[in-house]
Amino acid sequence: IRNNVAALDVRTGLAIDWNPNAAGAFAEVKSLAMAGPRVYVGGHFSSIAGVERSNIAALDATTGAAFPWNPSADASVNALLVSGGGVIAGGEFTRISGQPRNCLAMLDANTALPSAWNPSAGLTAGGTPFVSALVARGNTILVGGYYQLIGGQSRNNISAVELETGLVTPWNPDADFKVNALALSDSIVYAGGAFQTMGNQSLRNLAALDSTTGRPTAWQPAV
Repeated sequence: IRNNVAALDVRTGLAIDWNPNAAGAFAEVKSLAMAGPRVYVGGHFSSIAGVERSNIAALDATTGAAFPWNPSADASVNALLVSGGGVIAGGEFTRISGQPRNCLAMLDANTALPSAWNPSAGLTAGGTPFVSALVARGNTILVGGYYQLIGGQSRNNISAVELETGLVTPWNPDADFKVNALALSDSIVYAGGAFQTMGNQSLRNLAALDSTTGRPTAWQPAV
């Protein structure tokens, strides 16, 4: 039995002994990131590896025990990325490690405190914004989710944010609805979600974007 998080043998697919057991009301794990001996875990849970942790934790990759690292997010953590010497978290939270951060934060890998990096995602017409996908691209972070503003700029659900400053770049594919997943391959950014248009083109749920211009390519599966 494994609750919400497990480690599997790559050859057999069988679960190994590693068993942190993420728990809590409606618990689920939504994101994982590896860095050396640590597995960073994000989602919606109140305890993991037998200790209290609010929606984000760092676990020993060998034993499954929780490290003291404890940012404590006030809502779900949907995406994690180790980059720029820190741990970037994206989700629905408005506070993390005791500091106000809207949907995005860069956390110190040792202290768990957020840096000054603060793009801050939001919606103009109410509702609950969130970040659900993070991908590193050079000195920028690609951010997918459900938002209309980020870093004080108008961007619809997908954007690129400078890793050092948190400023939003001109890259602007403009999705009309949620972007839930991102992947980068060479010069192409693949985006998946609930959108129907991207860059004013009819692209249902899946698109390939030029990583430099943000314009959709001819690859159009029409999911």
